Amino acid sequence: MILDDGVQYQQCPACDLPVDWVDLTEPLWCCPTCDALVNERRSEAPECSRCKRPLVLVKPLVMRRATSEEDGKRSRPSVVLRTLVRLLGYVAVFLAILAPMSLALKAEWRWFVLAFFGPFYLLPVLMGGFVVFNIFSSIGELQDLIRDRRTRVIHGIEHGAAAVLEQAGFDVSSGETRSGFFRLRFNTYAPNPCDDPSKIHKAVADAVARIRSSEPHLAYHPRCGTSALVTAMLLSILSLAVAAVGLFLTITALTWLVLSAVLAAAFIIFPRPLGLLAQRYLTVSTDFMSAHVLRLVRHRSDRQIVYDVLMTVRLNEDKRGPAT
Repeated sequence: MILDDGVQYQQCPACDLPVDWVDLTEPLWCCPTCDALVNERRSEAPECSRCKRPLVLVKPLVMRRATSEEDGKRSRPSVVLRTLVRLLGYVAVFLAILAPMSLALKAEWRWFVLAFFGPFYLLPVLMGGFVVFNIFSSIGELQDLIRDRRTRVIHGIEHGAAAVLEQAGFDVSSGETRSGFFRLRFNTYAPNPCDDPSKIHKAVADAVARIRSSEPHLAYHPRCGTSALVTAMLLSILSLAVAAVGLFLTITALTWLVLSAVLAAAFIIFPRPLGLLAQRYLTVSTDFMSAHVLRLVRHRSDRQIVYDVLMTVRLNEDKRGPAT
């Protein structure tokens, strides 16, 4: 029986005997009469030392996984490409801000422009609905975070573990926190996904120790969903504001330039600090006495490696006991 479902088996679920671990990136040769196997590349078929018979190649396991350095380099966008995409995103946002507000320069042309370019100038209104979509898409996680401070502590530990893993060179794709556990995802086609549960366990322990001692900032992550939600809210507010200015006010060209510069600077400067501030007061807590991993579950597919980390957290007030 060959098991490749991501479970860390110690005994075979069929016969209860110890299992042999194999490397799926290398060929696997098995003896047809005994349990001998060879898990390495050979120029010709090896022979069983006990049975003196040629080993048989298990063909389903002779596959090429997209975890090599070359595959990772091809599949991950270059720094130049990511920078270019980010710049194009800023340009698109600025156009969405500047174009609707330019309607306020010439009020007599306002309805004429809307008649011919209405869909484009209504983009800010559509962006206003983007924040609603973000709220509803993360409503389950937000409910858990709002209701329970232990979940907010686990949320911070998730951020800390992700930061520790990234400092170690692993590429964390995303994370999610729910009541009693958090989840980390790794793309198998990334340059360096973490496929070792022991490293996840160590990263969580390191994160807990560092957050409790001298590095509480590890609990706050710039790519957190809270920060993304704050960015979406800020973009929606700016979009609706410029749409209102463009449709209902008349301003001079100098005022238009000043307002455009102020709004553009606000979108560049404020999302990150506001997102971290929202994490600190709404979705993340570092006020705990201890935290330990109860169970670590790994799920593996061709495209992703997912770890569910179940945790127990003891808050500081737990030490004092119930009030009398």
